[in-house]
Amino acid sequence: MDDPAPFVEASQRLTSFFGAWPSFHDAEVIALDLWRGDICPERNIWVEPTLTAKIQVLEATQIGAHHAGKDALVSLRFHGVNNLRLDGFNHQNAINGLTMILGFHDQSRSPSVQVCFIQGHDVGSSFRCSRIEVADVEPFLQLDRFS
Repeated sequence: MDDPAPFVEASQRLTSFFGAWPSFHDAEVIALDLWRGDICPERNIWVEPTLTAKIQVLEATQIGAHHAGKDALVSLRFHGVNNLRLDGFNHQNAINGLTMILGFHDQSRSPSVQVCFIQGHDVGSSFRCSRIEVADVEPFLQLDRFS
């Protein structure tokens, strides 16, 4: 899907930063946090597995870039994660893009999203989830390692 913003919760946090939904081309996955969730029917708790990805998105590689160095650290939270595949995570995790395809779970016919971190330099991932939210967007400042 070219523009997943309509079905991503709080997408305006990201679209207002870049002016549109970014392609995530040449973005780098900085961190992946997996949480198994908390399902306890006795207490009526139904929190499904969650994956939170922190991704450095470069303004210069986005469509319509002004090359202003307006990079961002984007936190995307994926809820109800299943069928997770993760390959090649290491010290440099550039991706060629991020795709999200809206569909339905086969058995329950409930809405689902097929997500793919398109493998660039080593890291690649795919999974299904029930919903996506933009948890945070902040300016990404490269810190001088020698200061």
